[in-house]
Amino acid sequence: MAVTQISVVIENAPGKAVDIFGALARAKVNVTAVSVAETADQGVVRLLVGDVAKAKAVLKKKGLSFTTAPVLAVAIPNRPGSLAKLLAPLAKKKINVEYLYGSTCACSADTCGCDDEGCANIIVLRIKDVENAAKALKAARYKLIKP
Repeated sequence: MAVTQISVVIENAPGKAVDIFGALARAKVNVTAVSVAETADQGVVRLLVGDVAKAKAVLKKKGLSFTTAPVLAVAIPNRPGSLAKLLAPLAKKKINVEYLYGSTCACSADTCGCDDEGCANIIVLRIKDVENAAKALKAARYKLIKP
């Protein structure tokens, strides 16, 4: 089950990130995961949000350039070795992870990765072959979530 990630290119300057997050907040769009990568002149803000359509409308209204991509969001236990265990079934199937980033659990009925052992971390994986990656992770008993 892929979810939609929004990637926004912004100028690498003070206040640019708060412009995006402030606009999303005013529109009541919840950001459930975020990653920012920078170069000298610009940054790429990668987001998972609660309402993709509304977030896209907000970004478009602000005149920002953005793209969308399918990603997997996976709940993993918050303990040593969990990330290595998550990546092992993908490596075994020769599925490449282009990049990943993490977030804390959203803890709602649809999104929770928590169990009796405690709260989970959410790992967002960008993989070209999302379908086979999802199958491999489900076969390894990982919970794919919709943050």
